[in-house]
Amino acid sequence: LARVLRKAHVLQAYQRSVTLGTEEYMVPFAFAHMTGDHRADRALRPLNFDLATPTEIYNHGDDWITRIKRLERQGYRPDRSLFALRPPRENDGLRKKAFDEIRGELVAAGFEAPVEEDAARIIEFARIAENPDLKLAR
Repeated sequence: LARVLRKAHVLQAYQRSVTLGTEEYMVPFAFAHMTGDHRADRALRPLNFDLATPTEIYNHGDDWITRIKRLERQGYRPDRSLFALRPPRENDGLRKKAFDEIRGELVAAGFEAPVEEDAARIIEFARIAENPDLKLAR
């Protein structure tokens, strides 16, 4: 993920190894564009789903969905989040089904969820306008 962001010249806009939330509950992200006080408007994190069993895939995905919901209840969910997903390398059917289901749940919950090889989509998400409030004078 860092290599993709660095190559696209957007890494400098992000803090690395960030925890979001309150002292009571914090969630780690690999990269976040911070707005202050453990808050971010955009956050990115790789998630590895190349796991041995479908149950492990479901549990890992459910764990992250729960973490983000708790962060949201506290008012610290980033406006936009991207999880760069590593799918199961061996397609045995059951693990692929579990991965596809978890990926669908992440998307339904409002997250970007490209596979880690989709650099173009990751870069598109990561680009931040330098000053989105700036208006051209007429």
